[in-house]
Amino acid sequence: MVKNIVKAVGILSVGAGIGAGVALLYAPQSGRRTRRDLWRFGTKKMDQARDFGSEVSSYVSDCVDDAREKSKQLKTRIWSRAS
Repeated sequence: MVKNIVKAVGILSVGAGIGAGVALLYAPQSGRRTRRDLWRFGTKKMDQARDFGSEVSSYVSDCVDDAREKSKQLKTRIWSRAS
């Protein structure tokens, strides 16, 4: 599942880069304004990427915690039956 998410983010990033390049070619505004807009766009996307990474990290951490708890419960059940 995480591989699919990473793949989707990669494809989205490539698409955003291509879109930004095309926008630069057809931009009817000054270079200063274009650079400012690109800076804002890049900052926004970096913030979104950090948020996404944090969410994925939290999700994986929760999955590991759940697996750890279930393994402890299974161990307890096995030991109680073996005694």
